[in-house]
Amino acid sequence: MARRPAAAPSRSRSRGASPSAARRSADVTEAVREAAKLAPVLREAVLAGRDAPTPKLAARADALFTKLLERGARAVAKQPALASECALAALSIARGEEARTRAYDVAAASANALGGARAAEIWLHVAIDAWAHGRIARAQSAADRASACAGDGASPELRARIALERGRIAFGRSEWAVARAHTEDARAIAASNELVALEALAHVGLAAIGSHELAPDAARHARRAILLAERIGSKDVLGRAQAQLGIVLVERGVHDEGRRVLESAITLERERGEGENECRALLYLSMLEVDAGRPLHALHCLGRAREVAMARGSRVARAMVHGSVGVVHLVRGHPRPAARELVEADLVLEDVGNRHARITFSAFLAAAEALAGRPTEARAAFAQARTLMQEGVGPAYGVELLRVLEQVLAVTEGASVDDARDVLAEIERGSVAAHWADLRVACALARRAIVGEAASKLPRIEPTPGLVIAHDGRWFSLEGSRPIDLESRPVLRRTLAVLAEARVSEPGVTVARATLVERLWPEDARLGERLLENRMNVAIATLRRLGLRDAIRTGDRGYRLREDLPVTIDPG
Repeated sequence: MARRPAAAPSRSRSRGASPSAARRSADVTEAVREAAKLAPVLREAVLAGRDAPTPKLAARADALFTKLLERGARAVAKQPALASECALAALSIARGEEARTRAYDVAAASANALGGARAAEIWLHVAIDAWAHGRIARAQSAADRASACAGDGASPELRARIALERGRIAFGRSEWAVARAHTEDARAIAASNELVALEALAHVGLAAIGSHELAPDAARHARRAILLAERIGSKDVLGRAQAQLGIVLVERGVHDEGRRVLESAITLERERGEGENECRALLYLSMLEVDAGRPLHALHCLGRAREVAMARGSRVARAMVHGSVGVVHLVRGHPRPAARELVEADLVLEDVGNRHARITFSAFLAAAEALAGRPTEARAAFAQARTLMQEGVGPAYGVELLRVLEQVLAVTEGASVDDARDVLAEIERGSVAAHWADLRVACALARRAIVGEAASKLPRIEPTPGLVIAHDGRWFSLEGSRPIDLESRPVLRRTLAVLAEARVSEPGVTVARATLVERLWPEDARLGERLLENRMNVAIATLRRLGLRDAIRTGDRGYRLREDLPVTIDPG
């Protein structure tokens, strides 16, 4: 019987791929697609208010993670591109630090096997993920490897993206000059190659860096980014640009426009489901509320920011929320819960290496410990903040912030209230306070601490006929009554001091409205005569409401203290 001829090799075998290999490849593709669908579901589970996904969802994610990582590890040697696809998909659904580290290791192995631009893409992806999860040292290492792999031969788009990420990481490490150099490189590459979206993001980065360097062009960069984003219709870039402009405006104390811009950014980012920028915008909106004297509104913003930070899985964002909540508790007069939140923030920020935020929160922690009656812990926190300042570049307002909050400890330990008040007045008059919301909040906190300490030391007035006024108008007492404290109300204090000075030197003489306005607001003439007179009328009405209704008389276009009322100036 004739032998049958051998079958011809299949097309797949002629190409070197077995049917089983093809099936494995298809299986991996399906697993990657499943991971892409599962990742947002995991984030939504946390966003819905659960600390962890349901057991069923968690088991599904863990099983898929293990499958992807095992396939990726086996494929590194022969199919590094497939291995990288598996590793990055596994990274998107990784739960916990150990799982994330395993995914990083497989991604790194596949990048080393591939080399070139493909490896640069993988390293960049690792850098972005590591940064988002607070692993700053790994993020910096991965970004540097991405830059080395890309070289000059990579596409302009990839080189610009890598430069932007390196700038962002340097910014997170408070290395302003390095951050600016990388971000300027990204802007130049993007602008020369008409990569408008990346050019806009570079302007966003330069606005952030400029804000921390007190550069006058910070807002200009942010507005330029908004124009570029609107030109190309990119909601992603527009949300980031609006958030950054809002941040610059909040730091500068421009509350009305800052609120509008931040709320617009929050709405846009919430519609897109993008958590990182929404969280940043909410944090700064809470800072605006504290700066404006509305701490309860700030807590509402921080509640939403905490949800978003948990959904993102970002340790840095959660630490910033903890620290911000601590500052709000402190402002509201609750130092012990404030200290707990600030300690929690410090522990995480120390782990991830964010020195800038640690300095700020350590200073507020010291104030919280001082107000809680724990001076030893307060001194330790101040020492930690100063050590961090000496180790590298801290926030531009760091020195002034420490000086302000050290006055809180000083007055609680019995130091001179007048000395603390002089330090505070010097810093409030300076240019730095006008550029930093954190410093203005610290000044308000210190002033309240000084006021509280001063109020506890208000003089006991012996029954004295007439009106007794402190030499600088800080308090007054009428007919031997309990002193009325005007320490925290500088306009009322100055108004009373001017009237008392006129009453003592020339009894019966009316102080003209124009003279009062000039004495009270010597540098605000540009605001207009009518507005300033309205302010003065409010101050007079408030003094009358506090007990001086019969003591202050209205004369010919001005005011005076009643001439038959005995007035005594207390020398202090």
